[in-house]
Amino acid sequence: MKLADLFRQLNAKLHGYYNYYGLYGNARSLNRFFQHVTEILFKWLNRRSQRHSLNWESFKQLFDRFKLERPHIKGRPKTQPARG
Repeated sequence: MKLADLFRQLNAKLHGYYNYYGLYGNARSLNRFFQHVTEILFKWLNRRSQRHSLNWESFKQLFDRFKLERPHIKGRPKTQPARG
């Protein structure tokens, strides 16, 4: 699979994940999920050939080029109406 197609699909999946789980108070879990995704992506991109094709520096350059979607919060905290 071409890298552009891979990142396009991954961004679509991340966007949907953040829309569903991007609730107020869940930022730490979203950031942890994003970290796991980047580590797994690095691992599998290095398995594309017999030898390691990427180090972290070249992976960061690839990461900046294709702009992987970052975690974001979509929902707002719910406010309780004033009792009175």
